[in-house]
Amino acid sequence: MSKISFKHITYIYTNKCNAECSHCILSCGPTKTNKLSPEIVKKTLKDLFDYKIQKFSISGGEPFLFFREIESILSFSNSMNLKSQLGTNGYWGISYNKSFEILKKLHSHGLTKLLLSADKYHQKYVKIKNIFNILMAAKDVGVKVKITTDMTRKDQESFSIIKKLEDFDCLISLKQPKLIGRATKNVNRSELCNFIPEDKKINSSCDQIDSPTITPDGRVWICCGNPPGKYYYTKLNSKPFVLGNIYKNSLKEILERNENYTILKILKNYGPIKFVEIIENATGEKYKFRKKYHDICDLCIDILGNKKFKDILKEELINY
Repeated sequence: MSKISFKHITYIYTNKCNAECSHCILSCGPTKTNKLSPEIVKKTLKDLFDYKIQKFSISGGEPFLFFREIESILSFSNSMNLKSQLGTNGYWGISYNKSFEILKKLHSHGLTKLLLSADKYHQKYVKIKNIFNILMAAKDVGVKVKITTDMTRKDQESFSIIKKLEDFDCLISLKQPKLIGRATKNVNRSELCNFIPEDKKINSSCDQIDSPTITPDGRVWICCGNPPGKYYYTKLNSKPFVLGNIYKNSLKEILERNENYTILKILKNYGPIKFVEIIENATGEKYKFRKKYHDICDLCIDILGNKKFKDILKEELINY
C-alpha cells in the first residue's frame, strides 16, 4: 500500500460559538473558551507550505467571533499562496452591505471559499435572511460558497430551508448528523438512514484519512466521527485517530511520521471492511455484523473499540 498523502488541514480555531446547536459533535457554545492563537496557526501554515499542502480550512465553533485574528491569518497564508476556506454559521450577515464589506476584505486576503451551515439546528440561532445576504454578497465579491445541511430523512424543516436556497449560486451538501456530542441526546436514531452490511456504503473506503483536523488543544486528529475531547469514544485509544500535538512537535513532523501508519493506509485504501477480512482470517470465524449501520464509522468504531479485535489487528498488521 502506498503511503498517505495528506492534502488538506482543518483548524477548529475555537470551541466558542454564538450558537449552541443541539447536534454539535464538539458541543460548542457561548461559554466555551478554548481557542488556537494566530501565532500557532501561522507557524503550522509554514509547515503546510513546506509539506506541499496547498489548502486549509478554518472552522469552529464560530471563527468570525475572532475576525481580526482570522483576517491576520488569511493575510499571512495569502503571502504563501495557500488556498483558504472559512466555516461559519453566518450570524454576521445582518445586511447585504455588512456581508459585502466583510467578504470583500477576506477575499482581498485570499479567501477562496466560504463554508456555510444552514439547517433547522443552525437557524434556531441565525436568521435565514442572514444567509441570503451572505449569498448575494459572495456572488458579487466573487467568493464561492458551499452550504452544508445536516438533516435526517424525516427533517421537513431543513428540507424547506434547502428549497429557499435553490435559487442562489451555491453548492449544497446534504449530510446526516453524526451521533457524537450533543447529537447523542438530541438526534433520533430511528430517523437516520440505515445500511445493511452488503451495501456499498459499508464496503467503501474512508474519505477523511488525508484531511487531518487540529483542535484548540493542539491535537492533530483524523476521523469526523470521533472527535477527541469530552465526547470522544472512551472505548477507543487515541491511535490511530490522534496523530500528535502541534505544541509538542511541528505539524510537518507529525504528518511525515504518520504517512506510513498501517491502520490509516488500510482505512484509506479499503475502509474498515478490510479489518473484518483480517480478523476472520486470523480467527477462522465469521465476523458478526450488526443488522444495520448508519455509515462506515459505525463498523470502524465496533472493531477498533473492541479490545479483542484491536489485539488481533496489532498482531496481524505487523506483516502489512
